[in-house]
Amino acid sequence: MAKNGRAGAIWCRRAEEGLVKLDTRVFVNRPVGEVFARWADLERAPEWAATVIERRKLTEGPVGVGSKYRAVDQFPGRRIEFTLEITAYEPDRFMAGTWSGAVKGGWEAKFDERDGGTELTVHAEMKPSGMLMLLSPLMGGVVFVRGVAVNNFARRAMEKNLVRFKVWVEGGGS
Repeated sequence: MAKNGRAGAIWCRRAEEGLVKLDTRVFVNRPVGEVFARWADLERAPEWAATVIERRKLTEGPVGVGSKYRAVDQFPGRRIEFTLEITAYEPDRFMAGTWSGAVKGGWEAKFDERDGGTELTVHAEMKPSGMLMLLSPLMGGVVFVRGVAVNNFARRAMEKNLVRFKVWVEGGGS
């Protein structure tokens, strides 16, 4: 996303059958440490991510590699429950996680200081499992859930959620 708040680069591609890859970035006019801390506070994600219903930490101690969360998201027409696990955690630089459930995958978030603010770059990959995975080849790798293309929904949701994250952080997250 450009500094002016308009949608930035977002790419959606299929690297293999049924696999959706998303890449985007957003400029947040706040220091790296603040942006990273807000991103890493996964239990507050429902405040800025429209698709997130709940994130509840299941493990003890501070957030770091191995931290697990109960996650509930709203996906086209249905609630999906899954476990999210932090797989990489470098304060103020990088964070990554994986999830499992009806859609398996993971994400990476990179934080770079730019022009007095932070450029947040997010890469996510997801692949349907179960019945959704079985139907994917029949639809050219594009999976539909209740009439909505998963890759189109995921792309739009990621873009909107990062815009909401930017506004939330720049507005003080309250």
